[in-house]
Amino acid sequence: GDGFILPGDANEACDDGNNQSGDGCSATCEVESGFTCAPEVSSAGSTLELPIVLRDFQTSHPDMEGNLGVDLGIVQQQLGPDRKPQYAHGANATATVNSQATFDQWYRDVSGVNQTALQTLVFSQLGSGEYQYNNGNFFPLDGLLFGNEGNAHNFHFTSEVRYWFEYKGGEQLAFTGDDDVWVFVAGRLAVDLGGVHGAMSGQVTLDAAAAATFGLTVGQVYEIVVFQAERHTTQSNYRLTLSNFNSVKSKCDWLCGDGIVTKYEACDDGVNDGSYGSCMPGCQLRGPYCGDGVQQETEGEECDDGLNLSVYGGCAPGCKLGGSCGDGVVDSLFGEQCDDGVNDGGYGECTEECKLGPRCGDGELQSEEGETCDDGNRVSGDGCSANCKTEAPR
Repeated sequence: GDGFILPGDANEACDDGNNQSGDGCSATCEVESGFTCAPEVSSAGSTLELPIVLRDFQTSHPDMEGNLGVDLGIVQQQLGPDRKPQYAHGANATATVNSQATFDQWYRDVSGVNQTALQTLVFSQLGSGEYQYNNGNFFPLDGLLFGNEGNAHNFHFTSEVRYWFEYKGGEQLAFTGDDDVWVFVAGRLAVDLGGVHGAMSGQVTLDAAAAATFGLTVGQVYEIVVFQAERHTTQSNYRLTLSNFNSVKSKCDWLCGDGIVTKYEACDDGVNDGSYGSCMPGCQLRGPYCGDGVQQETEGEECDDGLNLSVYGGCAPGCKLGGSCGDGVVDSLFGEQCDDGVNDGGYGECTEECKLGPRCGDGELQSEEGETCDDGNRVSGDGCSANCKTEAPR
């Protein structure tokens, strides 16, 4: 846990500078299943590359294109168990967010609500140990996923950037951008720029006071996360500066393709070829599947509305069409009186609403159809025969 593997030490297969499991190198310094670890032998150099997870939303999402203004306190002070921001207002709305239900969709994959892409931010070196990504026209999803929806850019998306660092003291993060931005250090909120607004700035310096606030110990490894949201069709700025954030001694990466899903992977089936029902290359996105909201006819899907919960009149589980009026099957549980598959409403046939049309036995005399009587039944021997003809008296 000290970040060093001594020559000849057979007890350590890795050492990432902490005693935590789940990050690739276990608390006992063993490489964990689904990961590979190697010594970090070089600095970041002239550039630093960090993965960024982007989630695209449509303009119609309740939290997009709503009220404008700074809206602090949207999120709780600590990340949730899934390492995502937690909404701080329960079922209540804030000035710019409708509810916990809508906010919980921002940084989680929700079929039919958002679509996800993985990209890379390339930071330029400003000085020794200082790196910056600066983009005053930050539209990484232009023409992708849901598309621009008739706008000049794709304006409605969220992003998250994660970075592990070994705490030494004096590290600094500075951010300038819009709209919402939250920075968490070791799972605790450090910067709050919530709301739908123009470019705002915030920063955190991890000095002794901050170490006490965030529970940091020199030499230990922690995660810093930047969550951002773009929610309004005006502009998009993103400037992130990292100063003196040292990388870990052992660098552990998850293995995409080993069939083991780590917490850094969305999926891993061991093949990851992006075929139907399988994982995409890179293990960050699933391939086409029943429930993605796109009908895959070649895979036998009859429908796919993203939910597939309707057993009548819509799409059922398994992406098969549920019962419906016109399928030739009488679904009496759903109010159908008949269903002949045609339902043209002619005499003695079924209506387009799957209700019984005019017929012999309905109690209404249809003389134009040759009825000479109709006593409301189709029983002979009572004066009106089963085919609605007047019977001779006995």
